[in-house]
Amino acid sequence: MIVPVLLLCLGTVLTVEDKPKAKDPKTIDAELAALAKDLDAAEKDQIAEKVRAFAREHAPAKGKAAVLLSKDKKVHVVIGAPATEKDPSSADVEFKPEGTQYSIAVGGKGFDAKSGQGGTGGTVTLEAKSKSKCILIGGEGGHGADVKEPERGGKGGRGGNVWYGDYLKEGDLAVGGSGGQAGSPGGAGGDGGDCGPKPGK
Repeated sequence: MIVPVLLLCLGTVLTVEDKPKAKDPKTIDAELAALAKDLDAAEKDQIAEKVRAFAREHAPAKGKAAVLLSKDKKVHVVIGAPATEKDPSSADVEFKPEGTQYSIAVGGKGFDAKSGQGGTGGTVTLEAKSKSKCILIGGEGGHGADVKEPERGGKGGRGGNVWYGDYLKEGDLAVGGSGGQAGSPGGAGGDGGDCGPKPGK
């Protein structure tokens, strides 16, 4: 299922869902500024994990994507909603970057299975070239289910893909989602998501 991300100029934080983790807009502004500062200082191989950690903290509980935009419009972050038991594969995100310093999109996390294989992480599709540094990360795969021996634990879910078309520019970062954790005992970890201009035929 494709979930278009719509930016509505209503304030600092725009979450298109109920917000059990909602914070004061000034707090979110400060956290977005701190994220940008942290990314400025990070080594290239640290960036993806720093963004994933931020996404875990600010992901919506369910439903549609969370959209965070700083008041000065320097930092724009979209985080896909996690999958559910009813729909274990996370919804995809179509991303139109709006930030002037950082534009970041992270796919939602696949469902952590209660039986069988974990759900697939959400795919991120870049819909336009950004005026800022653009960071795209596929959603994490869900955990495979744990089982009692002698059965084998469920396989972790596949990480979400990242498709960037002709819009990725020098200095941007695109990373397929990491595979989900293996179920115990003896399950296999999930495969990482693909990353490229468009899906293969």
